[in-house]
Amino acid sequence: MAPKNRILAMKKATVMGLGYVGLPLSLVLWSRGFEVYGLDVRERYIKDLCEGRVKMAESFNGEPITSVLKRAVASGRYHPTTDPDLALGYDDQQIILTVGIPLVDGKTYTKDLETALDTLGNRLRKGALVIARSTVIVGYTRSFIKPRLEERSGLCATEDFDLAFSSERMAENVAFEELIGMVTPVAGLTPRATRRAADLLREMGVKEVLEASSPEAVETAKVFENIARDVNIALANEYANFCAAYGLDTKEVLSIVRTHKRVGFLHYPGPGVGGHCLPQAMFYLKPTADSVGVGLPVISTARKANDDQPVHIASLAKSWLDAHGKKNGKVALIGLAMKDYSTDARLSPAVDLARSLLDKGLGVVCWDPVADLAGISGLPPCVPTIEEATKGADVVIIATRQEPLPEKGPAGLKLLSGMSKPGLLLDCRFAFDRAEVINNGIDYIAL
Repeated sequence: MAPKNRILAMKKATVMGLGYVGLPLSLVLWSRGFEVYGLDVRERYIKDLCEGRVKMAESFNGEPITSVLKRAVASGRYHPTTDPDLALGYDDQQIILTVGIPLVDGKTYTKDLETALDTLGNRLRKGALVIARSTVIVGYTRSFIKPRLEERSGLCATEDFDLAFSSERMAENVAFEELIGMVTPVAGLTPRATRRAADLLREMGVKEVLEASSPEAVETAKVFENIARDVNIALANEYANFCAAYGLDTKEVLSIVRTHKRVGFLHYPGPGVGGHCLPQAMFYLKPTADSVGVGLPVISTARKANDDQPVHIASLAKSWLDAHGKKNGKVALIGLAMKDYSTDARLSPAVDLARSLLDKGLGVVCWDPVADLAGISGLPPCVPTIEEATKGADVVIIATRQEPLPEKGPAGLKLLSGMSKPGLLLDCRFAFDRAEVINNGIDYIAL
């Protein structure tokens, strides 16, 4: 009877939304002995998860996420499902909400979150703990999530169930490591909610939990963190644009800058800013800033600068081709993911760059063997190898690194051996050695 009693006493948790945040988070909970229900509306995706298939470049203690997923499903206590009655059909509910607020045509779109809250609210039980962990508009835990859940459930958030907000600080490719290893702020609507949420985070293995005074403080800090990086990248990109125009080695200049002990924080430049975090952060702050009469001129300018960077790079490619009498020349775009060694191409500046090159009438081929391009339209043709992409190319643009491009150190010039000469390498990732490229008869610009 002992094994059966242990199963009956096993703590349960539900993760709503099994995307780039929710899936690793749910697997961490499972690894800590929880029975976990993962709720998502995508039927095909859930079927894939049940069969151990997912397109994410993550690993947990060196084990690929697909292997962890297969072990979790096989254990009998990890349940990916589209059935909310199954996922929420237990007492002492512990629910982590990772459904986000995307941007649609430059405006925040709350329909997905509303649907998730209605699904949860209709099944919410007394004594439940709800933790929102997706980035939200500042103030939304109290002003949006709370009333929606109360209306649907008929319960009171400060008496019948506990509601808290905890920011996720994980980056793709290191999701498991940072879910556990990063300081994790949390705050509830009441001291009890804060304590319960902090206890659950500690039970899932988070090494340091920071209990804050209010959800609004944590929401604001999360948005500020992302905006700080967005602004920093805009500054680095502007520096790189100047160095390129002035004929300087961008990497060398920025390396010199970083020797100053108070400027070592400067980010690396690139083709823009991608993903669902940094590009959207300003839009989670602006509605609340507008409501209290605070303008965001620096943040807004930086956001526009990063949005414009792909267009600027495409203009450099076209200008070089025109200047060298190659108006019908071939451009090879290397990498379409939103960051190095990622499968995520959502809101990727490399995708924007590809479209900008096409808009300028240039002949473009792309290469990215792992980026998930499902649902992304308006792209140039993709080829299976980097050698095929660069063969006969007049301009090669390194937008993001994927293997065989090394993570550290310059790539070998063999990968560019098929380029036309004269040619231009626009290196947005410092992937090649500037001197070697120039000595090989290829112009080089680092951005």
